[in-house]
Amino acid sequence: MYCIGCGADNIEGSAHCIRCGHDLRTLRTDVYTKPAASQSSVILWSPDVAALLSIPFSPIFGAIIHALNWRRLGQRRREMSAWLWAAAILFSLVVVSIYGVKAQLDESAKDGIYRLQQLLTLVLWYFGAARGQGKYVVRVMRNEYRRESWFVPICVAIIFVGAFLGLAGSLR
Repeated sequence: MYCIGCGADNIEGSAHCIRCGHDLRTLRTDVYTKPAASQSSVILWSPDVAALLSIPFSPIFGAIIHALNWRRLGQRRREMSAWLWAAAILFSLVVVSIYGVKAQLDESAKDGIYRLQQLLTLVLWYFGAARGQGKYVVRVMRNEYRRESWFVPICVAIIFVGAFLGLAGSLR
């Protein structure tokens, strides 16, 4: 029998909920079924790990992971904001890459500008958006969610970073 107050699964015939103490004797068990989705059934990638992995893989990676997490949490406005961050970071990367080619900078200057762009977008994204999801997961969900595997996102990120580096190398 599931508690109407907190959704805890109780032993059939219990007088009170084992989690919140709600009186279950007055509860009609034929009306109440298991809640559709509880916070602990949401499957997310850790927002803090996504931010950390943004250092080697670019803040685009972290913004995409955060957008997918917001979608799973049903936060459409925040999801769109995360997608906009990913698009803005990608746009800045393209602009810096085109500038490096058009300005005919030497390799060390191109590398320096690229690293500066990555550092600036990482800091702006982290303090502008990423910390918010980490705080949401701690404050609202109390870190009660199922952890998603990092295998697929990391494999995809390696492929994309490799493709980008290969493309950048062919433009030189």
